[in-house]
Amino acid sequence: MCTSFVYRGSTIIIGDNFDHPGEDFKLALREPAHLAVLVNINGRYFPSFGITRDGTFINDLMVEGTEAGRYKRASQNRWTMTTLVENVLTGRAAFDDLPTILSEKTIVDNPALSTHAMIASPGGDVRVVEPGRGNLYSPRGDGSHFVMSNFPLCAAGGPDAAGPGADRYAVASRALADAGPDFGVEDAFAVLEQVAQRGGEYPTRFSMVAVPAGQVVYFSVFGNFSRRFRFSFTDGCVTAARGVDANFCLHLSAGGTLGNIFREG
Repeated sequence: MCTSFVYRGSTIIIGDNFDHPGEDFKLALREPAHLAVLVNINGRYFPSFGITRDGTFINDLMVEGTEAGRYKRASQNRWTMTTLVENVLTGRAAFDDLPTILSEKTIVDNPALSTHAMIASPGGDVRVVEPGRGNLYSPRGDGSHFVMSNFPLCAAGGPDAAGPGADRYAVASRALADAGPDFGVEDAFAVLEQVAQRGGEYPTRFSMVAVPAGQVVYFSVFGNFSRRFRFSFTDGCVTAARGVDANFCLHLSAGGTLGNIFREG
């Protein structure tokens, strides 16, 4: 189901828990330089979320669908959510160009799946895109943090804080509201651990904390927060950060590395 947030302290911090029924996902480094998590759908891997070298982040979280946002074939003036994710990660849809793009394009769901996207700039501005509902803009000056889970944020009557993921949203929001300006990577993982799903249909498979200013991403897999990896755009390499063999080093490729590699890496 997933939970994500942006913390706007002395350093911009982006956190994301990817909760998914299947274990089949890959971590890939693609051009132009972006880190993407690819999910297997009917034998093909599609980008679900990721971050660019310059620090623009986008995800794609499940949400209740609408008739207006239901899937229709992509066209020049219509993008699916997967197209939006791909275009943001490849730079074809720059963050600053999104107001124009979203006014010109209709964004619709992928086949058989309703989702919404949180797009964060390196400076902490956020846009939310919800097919059939519209979009929302939260500039850095709006507050210290922004949180998204699995209920709509752009509904006509305002956010439904009793919807799916409301419990995780509330826990993350309270933790971030109590945080200070020096909130960092350890603090972000503590929040993600609080809202991780340990069982059920959608357990947490991948947890990441990105520091856009440093061009680095830290991550844990399969809810094991005692083991942590570090990815740097500088060398395209995943190395040990915590609880992992200090000699671990893996260079990512465009084809991707299966998530299970990091389970015992």
